[in-house]
Amino acid sequence: MRDPQGRETVLRPTSARVLKKLFEAVDQTVTKEDLLAAGWPELTVTDNSLQQCIHEIRVGLGDDGARIVRTVPRRGYRLIPPVERVQLPPPRGDRRVALSLSAVFVIVLILGVLAVSKVILSAGSATPQDRSVSVLPFDNLGGDQRWSLIAEGLTQDTVADLAKSDFIRVSAGVPDASEPRRDFELQGSLQYDGNIVRVRSWLTRTENEEIVWSHRWSGPAENIFALQDAVVDGVSAALTSPWSGAIAADDLRLARARDTDNFEAYELYLLGAYHKHRFTPDDYRIAEGYLRRATALDPSYAKAFSTLAVVYALMGSTLSDPEALSQVQEKRVVAIEQAARLAPDDPQTLVQMNWLYGYRGDFEAADNVLRRAVDLAPNNADVLAEAGWIGNWRSVVGPDSVAWVERAKELNTTWPDWYAVGAGLSRFNMGDYAAAVEALTEAPDFIERYLYTASAQALLGDMEAAQRASDRLLEIAPHFRLETYLMARVIVQDEVRGPLVEGARLAGVPF
Repeated sequence: MRDPQGRETVLRPTSARVLKKLFEAVDQTVTKEDLLAAGWPELTVTDNSLQQCIHEIRVGLGDDGARIVRTVPRRGYRLIPPVERVQLPPPRGDRRVALSLSAVFVIVLILGVLAVSKVILSAGSATPQDRSVSVLPFDNLGGDQRWSLIAEGLTQDTVADLAKSDFIRVSAGVPDASEPRRDFELQGSLQYDGNIVRVRSWLTRTENEEIVWSHRWSGPAENIFALQDAVVDGVSAALTSPWSGAIAADDLRLARARDTDNFEAYELYLLGAYHKHRFTPDDYRIAEGYLRRATALDPSYAKAFSTLAVVYALMGSTLSDPEALSQVQEKRVVAIEQAARLAPDDPQTLVQMNWLYGYRGDFEAADNVLRRAVDLAPNNADVLAEAGWIGNWRSVVGPDSVAWVERAKELNTTWPDWYAVGAGLSRFNMGDYAAAVEALTEAPDFIERYLYTASAQALLGDMEAAQRASDRLLEIAPHFRLETYLMARVIVQDEVRGPLVEGARLAGVPF
């Protein structure tokens, strides 16, 4: 669909829902509260999110002067067609209808926008990079009708939970012949055996019928609802984690086997995420290249921008020159702002906003967006682990961040080693230095592992272990300086900065 200037009009799901609400009450004021409820039926968001939707709608309608979607101060918004009127043939009866030709155009345009957005509305926030999944009914292997009902409920809950993701498109059942084949099929089975319920689920790539992920759960029959929750959460985490989930991992495996000159934006994004997690300066540069190419192919790819921001964060942590750090931070700010403009409610973007708010000195806002990210993505293991990591630069998040990382590890049973960084930093900031050291033993061979280990061991009084960690830190990053690291991470609050600096100095880390 194109607007009067010929521009393509495709709305995000939230904006399409807000437009639909306005269209249902043409020429009437719709309150902010009603529009917020229509756009975000299960969430609590600020007026700023609504304002961004209204802006997107106006752009889509070519409404540069806000003449069609009008602001009603302190109340809401009103959809008003233009007032130039012509007489149309009367309908049955004596009534005559006066309608604006431009109003007809606006209504047709709105209907077209809503039609274009129908797929998006039914599937979260579908994009060309999404992977589609059919969820087939879970089989009851025991034959007892009671357990058939449990299996049916498990299927429905799984579909509902997966549908919340903006990473995959979900449908229930096998598509009929007229529908496109889905990329993956999720299947499952339930069996009752001697008061123990066993559930298995597996994901198959439909192209070659290869099983790319499977998992088993079991528990006593009297705890069936807790078991159901565990299954739904586990499936959701395995499929929807965009960096380390089963679908992302399988797509990466296929992407790496192809000609790099022909990669699509999604494949470039996956390769960028892969090199990001290798935690070396060379890999950061490779990741930056892949992600910049991804964003060039698709300038609306929010996740590529937010992942690029993470790459710049990792680059900055290895620098010792404040001027070079400033240049990298400027790139990071631009990447975060672009991600936030494209997807202001994306949890991965919100985690990056935590750093940006801290960088600008607004630590209350930093904490708020971090917690909002976790609230929006309780089953996204990557988001939970990243929140535990990044959040502990800004403040002592406390037991909450420990719980986030532990839940991430429970959800993603093959969790990558970078999850352990957040686990270590959470415990360090709580003053549990022994637990921090233990957690960091599973972290990648990366500067933060050895910086926090050195500081923790020094604060515990084990100077020999502290020195070993400090030596390894300088082997990895010979020009490392604590002062530049603190600037890069925006670690300025005394309760976070003080113990880290004290322990690092005792361990001989260059300041």
